[in-house]
Amino acid sequence: MKMWIGIVLAAVCVGFATPALAQQPMEVEAMLILASNEPAPLDRRLERVDYLLRPVLRFETYRLLGQGSVLLGAGGSTSLALGDGHVLYLRMGKKGHVEVSWQRGEERLLSTSVGLKRNKPTILGGVPQGDGRLIVTLMVK
Repeated sequence: MKMWIGIVLAAVCVGFATPALAQQPMEVEAMLILASNEPAPLDRRLERVDYLLRPVLRFETYRLLGQGSVLLGAGGSTSLALGDGHVLYLRMGKKGHVEVSWQRGEERLLSTSVGLKRNKPTILGGVPQGDGRLIVTLMVK
């Protein structure tokens, strides 16, 4: 009888531990990028995302304006300043999606919900900036 109680308790503990493991905090990295057609050398800091940007956005050059990373836990929210008044507000939503609000000062530039995958960049944006576009990439490290 004691053995059965031990097995049941072990099964209950495993049942409670599994969801907790699946919902560990994730490190989200963000980059603020200016896409334009002005000639400029390749920004080596963008090598991890350049292969995605060129076929989708079709600009000649991409320049990193700011970057940072934060930890985002299950049910949590955080913010990340990317420079020049740009701030991302991130909140863990349902089914593993991240709700993103991108603001410049008081102006909301974009609000969306995205599914992020480890080491797979997600591109957000296309916000007009001079003759180019501002883009944010998000990636779980």
